[in-house]
Amino acid sequence: GMVACIRAAEPGTVERQRLELEKEALRHFLFALAGVRKRTMASPVIALGGGIATGKSTLAESLGDSLAVPVIGSDLTRKLMAGLSPTERREGAIWKGLYAHENTAKVYAEIFRQARAVWDSGRMVIIDASFRTAAYRQALRSAAVESGHPFLFLECRADKEICRERLFLRDRKPGISDGNAAIVEEFLAKWEPVKAELCAGEHLIMDTARPEAVSMQEALEAIGSLGK
Repeated sequence: GMVACIRAAEPGTVERQRLELEKEALRHFLFALAGVRKRTMASPVIALGGGIATGKSTLAESLGDSLAVPVIGSDLTRKLMAGLSPTERREGAIWKGLYAHENTAKVYAEIFRQARAVWDSGRMVIIDASFRTAAYRQALRSAAVESGHPFLFLECRADKEICRERLFLRDRKPGISDGNAAIVEEFLAKWEPVKAELCAGEHLIMDTARPEAVSMQEALEAIGSLGK
């Protein structure tokens, strides 16, 4: 990391190289931070969920980078379990094929297995999935709390027009998610609101229509207050 910083600061380094070297340095420093951070068997379990294009994956990735903790995502897990390239699209009727209920249950079982392996090692973990149903939220919450870990569900929300605009931009470049504008309405119609499956202080609604820095600060403060 130090070497990358020195190279980035050299007078002959062009802007593109400087940015790449800064990213390289950040990766090294975050990796080092993850290694020296105090590990505890009460490390938080953070879940991010919400509708299609509500910004949950973007926020999860930013939190993972900021906190130097693993992010386990349902989109990537689903593709890998199916033997597909992460950016290979599988669009079609909602709740069919890769997204049939029985396959979704297998995907959640796998991301929960991976998450447990992380928290059993004493590290914080972030899980990125829709968490559309109360059953999936309760299952993860129960597993975390029974293992002695604080739990927090960050529910990402944004106006439908904002989500459609994000999907329009997403469709113009490769990505892991198969979510598209055609299924937004049906997905939201099947969304089960958070009720008794979570306890007070375990649920925070995130308005992701705001600047990302605002959502990040709110999420970091909520995570930092867990267990206090």
